[in-house]
Amino acid sequence: FGPDGTGSLQTGSVSTWRILDSGALVPINLDVRIGSDELTGGERTACWLQFTADHNHFFVTNTIDSTISSFRFQAGQIEVVDTVVYQGNPPTEDDPLGTTDGFIDLSISDDGRYIYVLYGLVGQIGVFEVNGSSLTLVEEIGDGLPTNNIQGIVSF
Repeated sequence: FGPDGTGSLQTGSVSTWRILDSGALVPINLDVRIGSDELTGGERTACWLQFTADHNHFFVTNTIDSTISSFRFQAGQIEVVDTVVYQGNPPTEDDPLGTTDGFIDLSISDDGRYIYVLYGLVGQIGVFEVNGSSLTLVEEIGDGLPTNNIQGIVSF
């Protein structure tokens, strides 16, 4: 809840953990927030992440805001490179889920050259070329996909 007692979504974040041989988890970076050090005000609903082929960067979909963020990754240490590497149709205050694209899931091609982002609420897939920690939109495909859906995506 926000300071005024009304519902509020927290700024999205990512954490990293080391997995020991025993299966125990050891925290490395906890709650690295996307776009704001405050509890609210940054990109919201960090949902899925996908590493680049070289494992030096990863991308995160922020579902409600319909944004993609990029991170740098080295030995478990992470930092935000770009809060909004791509912006889809954002939400409105009046109807946040009725107007956003809903970037719900993403997958990377085997060769690491392309990332496919599922726009779950509008029934499209965005195809992006990967350039280190940046993305270039190649095309958007929407033939036959359901809208207002929270399905996943797998590429192979």
